[in-house]
Amino acid sequence: MKTIILSLLFCCTVQFANAINSNTYAIVNKTEASIYNNFINTRNVSEDINLKILVQEYLTNEGFKYEIDKDGDICFKYQGHTFFFSDPIDDPYFFRIFMSPIYKIENNREKVLEAINTVTSKYKLLKAYILDDELWLSIEFFVDSTPKIEDYFQRCIEILSLGRESFAIEIFSK
Repeated sequence: MKTIILSLLFCCTVQFANAINSNTYAIVNKTEASIYNNFINTRNVSEDINLKILVQEYLTNEGFKYEIDKDGDICFKYQGHTFFFSDPIDDPYFFRIFMSPIYKIENNREKVLEAINTVTSKYKLLKAYILDDELWLSIEFFVDSTPKIEDYFQRCIEILSLGRESFAIEIFSK
């Protein structure tokens, strides 16, 4: 129950500015920071889950080959594309999977920004980032204390793949 209420609270009130290569988040105001910190500091550590282990078990069971990179991310390939599961140590309920850069931005930054707006409005949970002049895609959300990775992992990969195809259409066809 606490997780459901907390998830609803965060969905409605907390906005995160996320840097994909770090585990830091900017919380909008002091009240939201207090609510978040209270949750993190008072939860029962024994209740925490280990998403990294669950993802490794899922990938193994589904026949994926994976490796752990220097940042501790789980890397795997699917249909010729590289995906990463990022393990945010400071929040065991945060699930993030992202796709290796899909596009190198050269002299068409405005067109890419328009494509980001168009494509991310079409797909649930899909986020797009420009980091070091490359376009990255991710899916990020909170899970409860008993996640069933098999219920959503494949769908996340498919959304990222569809997002990549949609960006190609938006950037190169228009």
